[in-house]
Amino acid sequence: AARKLLLQAIEIDPECAVAFDYLTQLDARAMTADMAARLEARIERPCRPDERSKALLALARRDEAHGEHERALNRFVAAKAIIADSARARGAGYRRETVDAAVARFERLFAAPVDLNGADRAAPSLIFIVGMPRSGTSLAEQILSAHPAVIGGGELPEMINIMNEVAAGASTADAARRLLDERREAFIARYRSGLPAIPDGTQAASDKHPLNFWSVGVIKALFPDAKIVHAKRSPVDACLSILRVRFFADYAFANEIDAVAHYYAAYERMMGHWRAVFGNAIFDFDYESLVAGPESQTRRLLDYCGLEWSDRCLDFHKTKRDVITHSAAQVREPINARAMERRKHYGAALKPLEEALARFGVHVKA
Repeated sequence: AARKLLLQAIEIDPECAVAFDYLTQLDARAMTADMAARLEARIERPCRPDERSKALLALARRDEAHGEHERALNRFVAAKAIIADSARARGAGYRRETVDAAVARFERLFAAPVDLNGADRAAPSLIFIVGMPRSGTSLAEQILSAHPAVIGGGELPEMINIMNEVAAGASTADAARRLLDERREAFIARYRSGLPAIPDGTQAASDKHPLNFWSVGVIKALFPDAKIVHAKRSPVDACLSILRVRFFADYAFANEIDAVAHYYAAYERMMGHWRAVFGNAIFDFDYESLVAGPESQTRRLLDYCGLEWSDRCLDFHKTKRDVITHSAAQVREPINARAMERRKHYGAALKPLEEALARFGVHVKA
């Protein structure tokens, strides 16, 4: 139905960049050669930056679908550069020094677990799915929410807000502990109040906000029994996927090769720190391992979360629930290797991304 409506909109306005942006996310091959020619002609003339970026993204998806990967990547990069320029113009550009300072701050504030009297152990238990965007957080939640005893919450903002308050209000580990202790009940109540309605029989609720990888220290202080599912994907695949989409959220790191590579390195360092502090309390949900063995990886995930096996988790794509992310289409399909194969198609065109990741200390597999 959405595809039909978008095609009708394009028939009315053959140069409607917004309609092409959404259409090519649903079906990149739906843009015909004539449609592409008209859109290309449109961006040769003066147009608004957001219109130009959406048109370039749509054309890039069509290029990718037709095997023109080098041209596709050039257009993705050009589209995202427009978004980056717009962010800088309003003072919201990516700042490496700010991200580096955040990593150092959390390493300092949470050099060891924070044990609080009265920490929350109430039902339902909580599952936080963290990682880089486009690394499988939506897929992990879709698998879990297919379980009859799990309710999927989607990307909940409140833990990010709490984490930011702790980071702003404490400069030492002792100060962080005091702040968390003083506001413990309020923080717990705020977070719990943002969960979806909990049906009878629910054992666990999930939160798949990927940027909670910054929040693991706070999460484990307030909810010591919470499960941390770390969605992992190869660095190049994850960063390429980020560069291919226009995010709903204002992710400054997502718009340029150097920025996404630097942020990926910061994320790796942060997860390495949490692993050192919390050890096996964090479960690595590896995208490549899931593709290679869906049932074995799903069983490991359910075991870690303390859930009994359910065949429904293998049929996650049949689950009827709203998914408000760029992965909405993917989680409606069975597990497949398409996203992993994308890197092979791009080949040498990805060298600038691979070099940027290596420059910031990220190991890139050949």
